Amino acid sequence: VKGMTLIFESSVAIGTTRKISKTIEDLCGLKFGTDLGLAYCPERYNPTPMKKQTPDVDYTISAKGESFTVDRISRVVGGIDEKSTKITKTIYSQFIITDVTELSSIEAAEATKLLENIFRDVNIALVNELSLMFEKLGIDTLKVLDAAKRKYNFQIHYPGAGVGGPCLPINSYQFLNTAKRTGSELNIIKHGRAINEKMPDHVVNLTLDGFKKCNKSIKDSTLLILGVSYKPDVKDIQLSPAEIIIKKLKALGAKIRIYDPYYKDNQVFGINVEHNIQDVLSEVD
Repeated sequence: VKGMTLIFESSVAIGTTRKISKTIEDLCGLKFGTDLGLAYCPERYNPTPMKKQTPDVDYTISAKGESFTVDRISRVVGGIDEKSTKITKTIYSQFIITDVTELSSIEAAEATKLLENIFRDVNIALVNELSLMFEKLGIDTLKVLDAAKRKYNFQIHYPGAGVGGPCLPINSYQFLNTAKRTGSELNIIKHGRAINEKMPDHVVNLTLDGFKKCNKSIKDSTLLILGVSYKPDVKDIQLSPAEIIIKKLKALGAKIRIYDPYYKDNQVFGINVEHNIQDVLSEVD
């Protein structure tokens, strides 16, 4: 409808919003910037819930332990023109009590969102790579991180079995595709992705080492996977490293059982999730 403003929130590659707008113009016969407004205001939500202080508000928690409601998370906006940017800022300012930052273009807002996520992907990769070395040195990675975070400007990231979810892995490749298109080199992002994608293999190798120390064969042994979501305290298996680990263990002949309180009595990755962890512990190797 003429006079409306269309606002995108999803994490997309740089240039996607404008590209999609061309298709919409062809379909509706109206033009953005003349007949319609267009802006990009990326979501910034953390799906990890805190204990809810009120039943109708979804609280989230930051890495620094600060609690946020949706209205306390700042936003950025870039429009196809100044009018679209101002309209979008006005709309979001009705419920955002912190700030809504105006950017010079849609593409700048798209880049901001990708940078926020890729910052995490790359820093997790750094800690993952260091943790592999620390293992060989007999150093406890978590104790090193706990000591480092006591410095006022250290932003902590944790090692793990890999990086999953709907954002981080995809956003890195969106940036890498943009780099390829523009003839740019993003070697840190590329290397970080490679490290994070190797972490499921490391988990499998640690498992094999454990079986070897016990003089057991992993073939025909039963393994219990504890937790299948891509991060703690969420019910979300999108691109979860657990799926890769399970496939690799099954390929080695292992029998897999799963316990995850978010999925109990359901089926995940083609496997029935146990109802009670106590019932299955005595049946696994």
